[in-house]
Amino acid sequence: MLYVIIAIIILLVFTLLFSKFRISFEYKKYPGEKLYTKLNISFGFVKLNRFADKLSKNAEDKSKKADTSEEGIIKKLKKLSETLKTVKTLYAKNRWHIRDALVVENLDFHVKFGLSDAAKTGIAIGEVWTVLYIARAFIAQAGTLRKHYFEVCPSYNEEVFACQGSIKLSIRMISAMVLCTRLYLTYKKINKE
Repeated sequence: MLYVIIAIIILLVFTLLFSKFRISFEYKKYPGEKLYTKLNISFGFVKLNRFADKLSKNAEDKSKKADTSEEGIIKKLKKLSETLKTVKTLYAKNRWHIRDALVVENLDFHVKFGLSDAAKTGIAIGEVWTVLYIARAFIAQAGTLRKHYFEVCPSYNEEVFACQGSIKLSIRMISAMVLCTRLYLTYKKINKE
């Protein structure tokens, strides 16, 4: 009986270690409507849904309380610069491990765009496609991109902007643990230097 219990515990531990941690983010913006955002986090059978509109209200409250003096802004910029250097070094030293561990399962973006002038709309649509594929290249460099779908619909006779998109990320729990350990050790090494 003891061996059966030990076998079940080992099976559960391996199941948890190799199950996927998924994050999906959706957003929609239609003319005359409020921006809709939704964040889903799931691990196995546990799911957490969060509407990000609450998060944006908290960010607005913090921005009202922010220090706007010149010295405060300079201190924040220096701190931000140091943080970005650290993040850049962390990413440079671990980028292949991050790319192998992080999987972008799906990247979708749909936009209907028009400036009420055919020439301006055509030029703007070209720029939108450029930005989309630059973002795709960046995401594909940061993780393994499995599937993407972009749709840009020009509207030449009216001024309109409507978009919706989603991104789904996944990482196995064991990969996340190994990656976090690598990042922590690299961070400690950077701080010593």
